[in-house]
Amino acid sequence: MNGKLIRQTLLFILLFELISFLISLVPGTGNIAFLIVCSIFFIIALIDLPAAILIMLVELFIGGKGYLFYFETEGVLISVRIAFFLILLSIWLTYLIRERKIKFLQSRFLFFYLALFIFFIVGLAKAFINNNGFANIFFDFNAYIFFAYLFILYDFLSKYDLWNKIFNVAIASFVWLGIKTMIVLYFFSHGIEWAVWPIYDWVRDSGVGEITLMTSNIYRVFFQSHIYSLLGVAIMATMLFLYRDQMKRLEKKVMFILLILGTAAVLISLSRSFWAGALATLPLIIIFVFYNKIKLRKLAIRAFVGLMAVIFAFLFLFIVIKFPIPEPMGGSLGSLLKERTNVADEAAAASRWNLLPRLWEGIKHEPILGQGFGAKITYISNDPRVLAYSPTGEYTTYAFEWGLLDVWYKIGAMGMFAYVVVLGFLAREGIVRYIRHREDIMALGLVVGLVVLFVSNFFTPYLNHPLGIGYIILMTKYLEK
Repeated sequence: MNGKLIRQTLLFILLFELISFLISLVPGTGNIAFLIVCSIFFIIALIDLPAAILIMLVELFIGGKGYLFYFETEGVLISVRIAFFLILLSIWLTYLIRERKIKFLQSRFLFFYLALFIFFIVGLAKAFINNNGFANIFFDFNAYIFFAYLFILYDFLSKYDLWNKIFNVAIASFVWLGIKTMIVLYFFSHGIEWAVWPIYDWVRDSGVGEITLMTSNIYRVFFQSHIYSLLGVAIMATMLFLYRDQMKRLEKKVMFILLILGTAAVLISLSRSFWAGALATLPLIIIFVFYNKIKLRKLAIRAFVGLMAVIFAFLFLFIVIKFPIPEPMGGSLGSLLKERTNVADEAAAASRWNLLPRLWEGIKHEPILGQGFGAKITYISNDPRVLAYSPTGEYTTYAFEWGLLDVWYKIGAMGMFAYVVVLGFLAREGIVRYIRHREDIMALGLVVGLVVLFVSNFFTPYLNHPLGIGYIILMTKYLEK
């Protein structure tokens, strides 16, 4: 760990988010702020390209949908994430003209990705053939354009050795997600009105996440970027069970604190998708515990440390919610978490189940090649926001919560199979690499994270979102190095 870089990254994130928040309070300043941020990023990219790459990754880790800054014109929003992408793409194209060589074309993963990209093209063709509507096609497909970073990062990360810095900015982003979650939870659980509404509007308008009153003063604080909190917890859990003996005493303490912070963020997100993803990692970790022939006594100690991290995470949340200044309102965290396990009655879960049969009908209509990007489905939603403007609950959309079925519906069984093969080959390479080089625990940790991502995607789409695609790209390049 590089303490100086972590502190610098935290300071940058704080400044980045604080400016975004302040801009949200002053109407009419968003476009100017967007242009200034993008201009500064462009200058940094020209002067210090590695720094620009790290900034791009930090925005990905913390930025949710990418709209902490955005340019609005005639109802169309251009996110800072898209702007960063276009700037780095233009610099990469200049680099390509000079070097005349694309390193990803030499990758051992090339064939699998090319097969997947072919089905993306088929999905686009089917979309226009089926007249799915240009706007729907573009906004549905644009996330997959993020895969272009495969070519960009393969060249730039081959030229610059940034992995240690990426590791440290990832830790800083992980810490910030936890701190930000607790700050928001504190303000809302204590009913601090001067802060609540501005924060709520900013979180919703920037696409960072959702804040929902669940019971009494207990709020659900869900950020899309919490997937990286969960991925971080999964990777650290892998290190805890398989690598703890190789860690220094200070590293063990730091990891324990990070586990508490990350687990607390995942718990208060109240995302059943995340919880399912976390549980799915246990069999894989257990298999490698037996493979490494870890003694029962050591295993018991490590399991106890993991359990204590979860208990302290609950305690941390309780302290934030019940902190006596100002006086908190009522509410039981334990009761809320228990109620959250009910997957039938809660509005969002009920809406998912209402969507499922309609989605299956659409899949059966074009099972092999899909109906193309932007294909819509109408179903009955229980979401209060939908009921506010549609009393019957009828809702039409091209974006579906069932992530893997979304892929199947758009690019067919063959496209979905191609995507699963890419993920399967990455998992295989990570496991083989760990078996051959036991000191490379990160390779196995990334595989465990991939399992989290894949299982979570069943219920909350991440494989068709830059947050999930970014993780896959970084994992691909890491296993190639």
